[in-house]
Amino acid sequence: HIYVDAPGAFAGCWICDNWMEVELRWTVGLSGHTPEAVKEIYALLSLDNFHVPSILKPSTVVPGEFVAYRMLPPVQDPIEVVYFFDDFFTIAQDFALATPSK
Repeated sequence: HIYVDAPGAFAGCWICDNWMEVELRWTVGLSGHTPEAVKEIYALLSLDNFHVPSILKPSTVVPGEFVAYRMLPPVQDPIEVVYFFDDFFTIAQDFALATPSK
């Protein structure tokens, strides 16, 4: 789950409504089983009703990591993240709750 905690309803402005960039990361061997041939990993968020995939690409900095970045609105409820690759859906085993500072 990702917690982006701030009061108020979306007014149509990313800046005015304090949207935040959040990194989605999958670490081979830590997050869970990852087949060697995987080139991309997809993340689905409950915020999008699990319909809009974010594509995690191999990190150019840390070998064995796949990353993507999303702008997320402030919400009171946790945002759930499901990862999939090779027709396999899972959650990250090393996924921590993120509560961005205000």
